[in-house]
Amino acid sequence: MKIKTEKKDYQIIGAKSKTFSVDTNDTMVIKLLRDKMYKNKIGAVAREISSNSRDANREAGRGDSPIVISIETESNLLSSEECSITFQDNGVGISPERMENIFLKYGGSTKRDSDKFTGGFGIGAKTPFAYNDNFFISTIVEDSGVRTEYLYQAIITSDGNSEVSRMIELGSSTTTEQTGTKITVPLKSDEDRIKFEKEINFVTRFWTTQPIIKNFFSRESGDQKGNVLFEDDVLISYQEDSDKELFNSDIKIVALIDEIPYPINHKTLENEIGVKLGLSNNSRVKWVLKFKTGDITVSGSREDIEYIEQNLKTIHNTYLSFLKIGRGLIADFQSKPTNYLEACKYTETLQTYANRYYNCDLVVGDYSVGYLEFLGEVASSIGKQAEQEKDNNDIYSRNSLNSLIFFDFEGEMTVNSFNFNTIHIDDFSLDNNGRMVKNKGYRSSNALSEKWDKTKFLLDTPKVEPTRNARLKLDYADKGYVLIKKLTHAQYDNTQYKNISLPEFTRLQKQDEKLYELLNVETTNYSDVEKLRKEKSESKGKRDIVKVNVRVLSKVGYEQKWVSASINYDKKGETFVNEVSDININTLETEVTGICYVSKDKLSDFKSERYGQTINGLSKSLDSVRKILLANGVQTIGISNSKLGYFKNVPTMQEALSIVIKKDKSNNVINCIKSTVIENSGLHQTKLLSTLKFDKKLKGSIERVGKLYDEVGELKKVNLSVKTMLNIFKNNINTHFLTTLNIELDKEFENDLKLANDCLVNNPLLKLILNIKSTSDYGGYRIDKNSKEFKDIESVLSDNLNLR
Repeated sequence: MKIKTEKKDYQIIGAKSKTFSVDTNDTMVIKLLRDKMYKNKIGAVAREISSNSRDANREAGRGDSPIVISIETESNLLSSEECSITFQDNGVGISPERMENIFLKYGGSTKRDSDKFTGGFGIGAKTPFAYNDNFFISTIVEDSGVRTEYLYQAIITSDGNSEVSRMIELGSSTTTEQTGTKITVPLKSDEDRIKFEKEINFVTRFWTTQPIIKNFFSRESGDQKGNVLFEDDVLISYQEDSDKELFNSDIKIVALIDEIPYPINHKTLENEIGVKLGLSNNSRVKWVLKFKTGDITVSGSREDIEYIEQNLKTIHNTYLSFLKIGRGLIADFQSKPTNYLEACKYTETLQTYANRYYNCDLVVGDYSVGYLEFLGEVASSIGKQAEQEKDNNDIYSRNSLNSLIFFDFEGEMTVNSFNFNTIHIDDFSLDNNGRMVKNKGYRSSNALSEKWDKTKFLLDTPKVEPTRNARLKLDYADKGYVLIKKLTHAQYDNTQYKNISLPEFTRLQKQDEKLYELLNVETTNYSDVEKLRKEKSESKGKRDIVKVNVRVLSKVGYEQKWVSASINYDKKGETFVNEVSDININTLETEVTGICYVSKDKLSDFKSERYGQTINGLSKSLDSVRKILLANGVQTIGISNSKLGYFKNVPTMQEALSIVIKKDKSNNVINCIKSTVIENSGLHQTKLLSTLKFDKKLKGSIERVGKLYDEVGELKKVNLSVKTMLNIFKNNINTHFLTTLNIELDKEFENDLKLANDCLVNNPLLKLILNIKSTSDYGGYRIDKNSKEFKDIESVLSDNLNLR
């Protein structure tokens, strides 16, 4: 990075001058440079060494080649007892002549003449000394066609009065391996390992060439940007995932300098430039502004940007320039609709995302939810910016956001909802009992309402007719339908319960007709609907098919209730006919492929009260079984004991569960149960035990338990059934529960679990380790000193306990 200096000429008259210098014999200056200038020492090592490794690849013309960052516990320059982090590049290596300038001289740098590299201060290579008093360097260089590997140890020694930094050459040898350099820094603790992983994730998150990551708990190699909403040459807008959150909620803008992120205190920025940025209130969406090396200067420690006037202006101007781009993107979005109704849908969508404080999944056209979230962010920011500008009347433009969102479509201003006075647009759909009913709110409708996508009928008869309605119910049971009624003066006056003049009615009628034409509503005359007439059938057929009344647990509003349903039974074939569709699968939250039953004395015994060990009229264990079955596509229905004869070919809940488990080739049900057993036993934190010494048999058991838990955890991210089952099992796995399900876990798992649990019983310190709490400030862990486990062995902790 070019170090910018400003040329200044001064005329000195009648005075002598001397230049400032640094006393290189004073070790205090070196200590200040290596130890006292970093607020976040681990972050400094992660940033500087990874950046130097990347620069080494660039210098060698291998900028597209990834560096390798790994955590090593064995086969390194350290003893196998210690853990270390390594940074490896495949650059040209460091010759013995360059080694002194790079690692021994503070201020020595080869990067000051170019903005192609990140460094330039001549301090970064020494940052490992800010964290530890020693680190290792392995470098391979080529000279005259011969490649030589040099090994060094950088250490800090002290005679009690002052400290000395030394570079010890451990040896050299010829090699045929790729040129490059590997920096190895010993880690002081497992807690520091977690911190290093977080800082590496932070500094490399936006690199175009992602590093290869090895042996990290918190990350694998691959793209780490998260949920990117939009990206171009100026900006990355992305929404942070809760499990990958790197920036605090109060950070909205990030300066990305040579792909290294620097959080911006936007309040300081606003105070310095005297202008509000108009940022949205959605704290999870970040604006990452891209800058080249040298566009913005950083502090001497490179931990932050310099909050100087030129930097702040550059950031502000870049932000404003993107708002202009964003306005163009919104204009392009608004140019896509081909009719007025569609244009109003685009308006309502943009307005929803611009004003939302919650997650939503509205989509229009071919746009993704992420991109629409981004447009909403842009619209909100442009609107807030415009509110700060005064119009010709010297007042604030309070409707600036609306003027951006509500656009002109072929001479008509779009709206987000439609209000009719003399036209009723009634929306019909099936309720939970299978009846076609009219929804409320018929005179006002949002543009995104599903009614506009339904088949529409114009009521051209004096009144509705049951036989035609029966046909509509049969033909449109899946989506429902819309019935449009244009009112006469008398009908309208009656519905309003007040007198209205004919001229006023005529005015409202013309207003409604205009909107009706704009929406280009396509209708079929109600009188053209074929009447559904009952077909006569032979009495024999009637006797062969009987209806069996049952109960189905469905969600009604915010509650679950047992609702009435009936299924057809073929007495001749002794089987049910279309039983899945008969129980109204539209009320369910999952796709149902079969049924099972639970019986009681009377159907009225199926009640939804919750008390004691009963939930939804069933024991907690049975209700959990019901939920598991539903997660796997099997609906449980309630029947009376008097109807058991009809269900001899239908499985009970326990039988259905056995069938589900047998068909489950992936063992998801069993593995979900095992995963919950592991978590309830406290053994899901097996990663914390991985660095301790166990005998081979015990270590294998712990690793298998941990691997199974991790695999199920990963599967729940993509499998809704697994996620649902884990929620069901949580805090509900016990001996009684497993007995109810009639499930036996395999002997190998039970043996692994027993060995791991016995280990905890025999070693109270390990039990304490599994009860440590995760901290949110840096992603590491801490021991809760108020816990019973800690107090029970507090006296033991002061001793040197030898872990077996």
